[in-house]
Amino acid sequence: MKDKKRLIQIAAHIGFFVFIIAIILIFVSKILNFINGNVISNDDIPKDNSDSALVSEPMDYILPLVTTKENLPVDDGKTTVVCFGNAPFADDRDSNTNICNLVAKETGATVYNCSIPGSYMAAQEVTFMADVQPMDAFSFYWLTTRFCMDNEIPIEGALANMEDPDPDLLKAVKLLESIDFEKVDVIAIMYDGSDYLAGRGDNDDENFTNPQRFTGSMAAGIELIQTYLPHIRIIVMSPTYAYALQEDGTTISSYLEDYGFSHLSTYVAKQADAAYNLSVSFVDNFFGGVYEKVAPDYLKDHIHLNEEGRKLVAEKLIYALELFPEPVVE
Repeated sequence: MKDKKRLIQIAAHIGFFVFIIAIILIFVSKILNFINGNVISNDDIPKDNSDSALVSEPMDYILPLVTTKENLPVDDGKTTVVCFGNAPFADDRDSNTNICNLVAKETGATVYNCSIPGSYMAAQEVTFMADVQPMDAFSFYWLTTRFCMDNEIPIEGALANMEDPDPDLLKAVKLLESIDFEKVDVIAIMYDGSDYLAGRGDNDDENFTNPQRFTGSMAAGIELIQTYLPHIRIIVMSPTYAYALQEDGTTISSYLEDYGFSHLSTYVAKQADAAYNLSVSFVDNFFGGVYEKVAPDYLKDHIHLNEEGRKLVAEKLIYALELFPEPVVE
């Protein structure tokens, strides 16, 4: 009988000990999340009217700019944001439903929309050849060489070889040339699923900064910004869900088609991992925003956002902007 009571007491002590260890682990996890970046919970995500745009496991990873005292941004009393990307930022550029314009209106920030319609994150060619693929000049890496390294050759060569460039493209280039990046606080990057649909690869395991890959071009451009403009905070916005297109033009789930590389969901997962490795903020619009189940409510075709979709993405960008408005000095 005494042995039985003793076993019960021992079991009770062990159970209490395990409970205390669990509490400590949870506490440590919370502290690490606070130090390394806030992983947004479902309660933190901006909600739309129906709450249907939420999913329980977004991969958001929001960080402040961590910099030295020497590399602090110029304090001019206002927040300046530059947006790079393609359709999500470029569609209806001058309308009050454009994502960049929504962000400017809601935050009071100065937002420069340098998105290029019809562009891709990744370049098609290994080296830039204006007469072969002029649009490569507007892939993310080559664009960053313009304002980080004052490299005029790609854009000038591209425009010289384009017969009838999109007026929106010309507007974005003119705006880009006018920006004083020493006064820029944040760069936001958002490309949709166009790279996936065009069969431009997701990543290169042998070359992290391969500009012919979706994550590689992003990483190469971000590393340039971190080297030449270390005072700028970077926020990467993932693609939203997009449907794959079959040969006859009908749509199919992007979980079922890989175009020779990966499914779109894998592009997003690898982009999140690359952003983490680069220590920049990542906003998940694919699993934690416009995901497959609710895509018909937020897309006007297989890939382009409707007004509700833009509003949702704008809310998520605003959240990331306002979560860490000030840099952290090392």
